[in-house]
Amino acid sequence: MVHLNDYYFAHFFKKHTGLSFGKYLAKIRLEKAKRMILTSNKPLTEIAIDCGFCNVKMLYRVFKNAEGCSPSEYRQSKMREQKSNLSNEKLNVKSYNNNRREIQYTQYIAAIDDRAVLNEPYNGSPYGSGIKDINVTENIGQSVKVSFNSDKHGKPFVHYWKKLICAGRAAEGLREQWRNQLREIQRELKFEYIRFHGIFHDEMMVYDEKDGIPFFNWKYVDSLFDFLLEIGLRPIVEFGFMPDSLKSGDKTVCWWKGNVTPPSDYSKWAKLVRELVVHCINRYGRAEVLKWYFEVWNEPNYSDFWAGSREDYFKLYKYTAEAVKSVDPRLKVGGPAIFEGYREDMSWMEDFLAFCENNNLPVDFVSYHYYPTSSAVDENGNTLILYNDENSTYMGLKRLKNVVMRSGFKDAEIIIGEWNSSFSPKDFVHDTMYKAPFVIHNVLKCSGIVDALGWWVFSDIFEEFRLDNRAFSGGFGLVTVHGLKKPAYYGYWFLSKLGTEEIDSGDCYFVTRKDDSIQILMWNYCHYNTKFSAGDRSGLTQYSRYEIFDEKSFMSGLRLQV
Repeated sequence: MVHLNDYYFAHFFKKHTGLSFGKYLAKIRLEKAKRMILTSNKPLTEIAIDCGFCNVKMLYRVFKNAEGCSPSEYRQSKMREQKSNLSNEKLNVKSYNNNRREIQYTQYIAAIDDRAVLNEPYNGSPYGSGIKDINVTENIGQSVKVSFNSDKHGKPFVHYWKKLICAGRAAEGLREQWRNQLREIQRELKFEYIRFHGIFHDEMMVYDEKDGIPFFNWKYVDSLFDFLLEIGLRPIVEFGFMPDSLKSGDKTVCWWKGNVTPPSDYSKWAKLVRELVVHCINRYGRAEVLKWYFEVWNEPNYSDFWAGSREDYFKLYKYTAEAVKSVDPRLKVGGPAIFEGYREDMSWMEDFLAFCENNNLPVDFVSYHYYPTSSAVDENGNTLILYNDENSTYMGLKRLKNVVMRSGFKDAEIIIGEWNSSFSPKDFVHDTMYKAPFVIHNVLKCSGIVDALGWWVFSDIFEEFRLDNRAFSGGFGLVTVHGLKKPAYYGYWFLSKLGTEEIDSGDCYFVTRKDDSIQILMWNYCHYNTKFSAGDRSGLTQYSRYEIFDEKSFMSGLRLQV
């Protein structure tokens, strides 16, 4: 159980909301009760319990103080008001706008306490399509006007971000807590594929030798793959790391010690790869496995993850790709899963693609990792994380796309197998509200450049380093170790509600259509300030995480013209 300091929480909450937590909670309950009173026929006793009041007397007391009437009188007066409005030949625009503001505010407050509110589609005015100009709020400060023709034919909009989500390593997927979190994510967000490390790590117990003869054990692999397919996820099978019986050295990476040395015997490595692929086809069927992706290693250009040379990796790729294709040439194999975006140096990727082309090797998909950061060492020997500008992800993926299009593999899929706002698993930024607009801003900006943009990772159950005790330790995840959904999660949640036809878009809004409904997504993206971007992290602490952003007025004004 996590215990937050009551004093800190109370002051933090009031500072950022202007209300004490008790008053805020009472307001949520009251607004939810008002909504249920107006939209349901439930008895007041049931509404009181559903909204968190201890009994109906408490509901009456709160209602009387806030509204000056009882819940029953409130219901009757609102019903009379609605009948009066509907009897008018033409709805007064001013009273309509005031009514919409009240409804939208009520929905916003209720959404915090009742997620079902967020799942209710809003298809325009409840009074029909006669009103074309909707002034949702008073124009105070910065205002944004969104104008579009609702009858206009848009262009297809692919939810490409749903293609891939990532996890830490295979063995974590044997735990029930990890699985429960992934089930919940799939229930709401519905990703298609998942990528992770360590399918050949010794904790998965897949490979051993006796008197030099290899033997295989797929029990844990089966348990993991069975679960993933059960919840609608297919694996991108990353071949790695090196089993102890096949290693050529002792170098390891991560707390769980994945061996990163080349195989001592490339033929035995190829046999291991082939046996896994054959086993998966026998268990899940050829038609199913033909939809999977098989990736060769992880970040071989980074010495922490590959102890061999570039040429050693090219050799590994050759043996692996040929082993996969020997089972069925239609199976998808690719790589090199490198991470070098912030250096703006694509020579490693260019050399890999040239090697494969010159040696007639398949590259069905090109995999790559991108983090919009870089690093430097200060005068004291400390490593600094430097944060690039807000267009960094877009520019990095464009550079990759250009390299692939100039190669002999321009038809290959481009899969970003890792992506986040930084490469650190202990970056307090990961837990801030910044991450929701970060996700939305970059996913929509990069649409059409790549085929998959895989978020690294779905959960803070992630053990490249020892697990942190703190509830909000700056982990990569969409959810915390304890299952709390973080702002990045809701970035994906809002994206998942968009339609499949793009009608209009701008710097801070995106308009789509799905069937007969229109979806408008708006966000307020604020980037880091210059000081923080340059590596000065003094403004970012466990208890203060919002002094590092450039100030930008919130979009308090919105005018829709449809």
